[in-house]
Amino acid sequence: MLEGKIPSQNLIKQVTVESTTSNPTFYKPIIFDALAALSALVAGYAYSRYLAGTMSISLLLLAIGMYATFFTLQVFFVQELGHRATAFLVDVLAFSAFFYRTDIIYLGIAAAILFVFSFWGAILGKMHLDNGLEIKFFKTAVAILKKFTSGMVLVLIILYLPQVSGSNFFVSKQNFQSFFSWLGGSVSNFYPSLHLDTTFVTFTEDIARLQLGNNPDFANLSAANQATDITQVGIQVAKAIENNMGGPIAADTSMSDVSYNFILGQMGSLKDHFQNWFLAVWAILVFLVVRSFGIIFYYLVSFLAFIVYQIFLAAGFVHIVGESRTHEVIVY
Repeated sequence: MLEGKIPSQNLIKQVTVESTTSNPTFYKPIIFDALAALSALVAGYAYSRYLAGTMSISLLLLAIGMYATFFTLQVFFVQELGHRATAFLVDVLAFSAFFYRTDIIYLGIAAAILFVFSFWGAILGKMHLDNGLEIKFFKTAVAILKKFTSGMVLVLIILYLPQVSGSNFFVSKQNFQSFFSWLGGSVSNFYPSLHLDTTFVTFTEDIARLQLGNNPDFANLSAANQATDITQVGIQVAKAIENNMGGPIAADTSMSDVSYNFILGQMGSLKDHFQNWFLAVWAILVFLVVRSFGIIFYYLVSFLAFIVYQIFLAAGFVHIVGESRTHEVIVY
């Protein structure tokens, strides 16, 4: 009997609704993995073409920059450690794909270094993400890119070593010309009267002009006498440079060729001096020089990665949410 009792009624029957769509956490990491692997493939192709002399250094840096950008985002967005290790292995294989003709020892060492430094950078980035109350993108990205940049420089050097023979231990003259032109423009911003991308005689006269410019007696001379003094001092500067170069230099020789020949001469002297140890010394010197520019590279890449990161956030492809411990994480 239910007299005086109100029967329990389930007015709303809860039914579990099965979603017919795929889990976004499954395919979104794969998209980041594909972007990173594709950029690694392009970077490997660019370097193989650079070694063959058919790719400019600017395009090579652009390709490596894109690889570094998507690698950084891969660390941010791919969260499982095992997934990351597999993804980095795919990246390394993609980068190495165009070096199948390279000696297996060099290729194996290069691949191992790229994987280790990539994973090392990922661990550091993960530590920054896990130990902060909020996502500090640039601090995390720079920590990742420092290791990635060091590893990439080592890889580029190792893959270049099989080509080091005769005088082929430096960049091509064409690539050096591109770099020297950029360097000349940078120097002109600080010293407008000094031109690097010019002929040898013009360069020596520019040096003479800089030396005489602080002399008050020179300023009081007539234009004709100033020109005479500049020519005389320029000749002295030219003789000093020729003594260091070990021979005469034609007046119409470009400063790019002068600098290139000087570096080749110094490298040749090192090769004769160290003989069997030359490759090791050459690799160390190149690493120190190239890595010194790394700070410019990874700050530029971190800025580019931040732009792509913001695009993904604005598009709703990823989200930032707060955990119960007030810790920001990225979710799909």
